[in-house]
Amino acid sequence: HGLSLYQSRAGAQLIPVPILNRWCSYVEEAYKEIEDIKMVDSDRYQLLCRNINLESLMPRYFLVKYNGGLYTKEDLTMMRKSFAEDCITIGLTLESEGGAIGDLIDGWY
Repeated sequence: HGLSLYQSRAGAQLIPVPILNRWCSYVEEAYKEIEDIKMVDSDRYQLLCRNINLESLMPRYFLVKYNGGLYTKEDLTMMRKSFAEDCITIGLTLESEGGAIGDLIDGWY
């Protein structure tokens, strides 16, 4: 079984964009917090980066899937590209029970 994002339009509408943006800022803070570990314990650092990246997918998913109209075409393209690359790196394969994440990504291009 692959990793999946449970997608719900109703759920996405319940989470205001400022909250999603705040969650994304927490992700950036988390990366800064672990920076010192990089030189001391590379394996642990890589694991923490993977975990932080995994946690970042949900708010980023809701931003690019349901709120893309808030961004310029260039910014949205960059956000989608970053999201797609991270899904591949992490091994996220399903958007929902019936949909492959690749189908969503392919629909963007």
